[in-house]
Amino acid sequence: MRKFPLLTGALLAALALTACQKPPATADTTAASDVQPSVGDAANPSGATAAGPAGTAGVARAPDPGVPPLVTARYDCDGAPTTVEFDNTAHTVRVQAGDKTVGLPSAMSGSGARYADDKGNEFWEHQGEAMLTLAGGKQQTCKKVEAAAG
Repeated sequence: MRKFPLLTGALLAALALTACQKPPATADTTAASDVQPSVGDAANPSGATAAGPAGTAGVARAPDPGVPPLVTARYDCDGAPTTVEFDNTAHTVRVQAGDKTVGLPSAMSGSGARYADDKGNEFWEHQGEAMLTLAGGKQQTCKKVEAAAG
């Protein structure tokens, strides 16, 4: 004969209800500024990450120790010399291609370091190779020529 059928039933009901509840609402934890370059990217040669809290896009914060605040890399983009300055504190890049210079904030990326704006400018780098699109124009393939911490 069971001594605690009511208590057992109440515990099972409580567990079932707890399992069905939604987790408490939280802020979106995937801000564009949280996306970091992967190991071996020009922006982050050491592979260290400096992900910050959500909602910090455009807010300067120090990179992790070992990650230089500025890295300048030179690329050959479809035969045209292109200079890219990675700001690992602000999580932005400045791309200079020919007579055009654009500043881009970090953006979501499944792999590598991606920077883009709403005007169609995009620079997406992964392990020495990159794609560059300026103002929605033709996408260019880029190969890193050299990189230096600054």
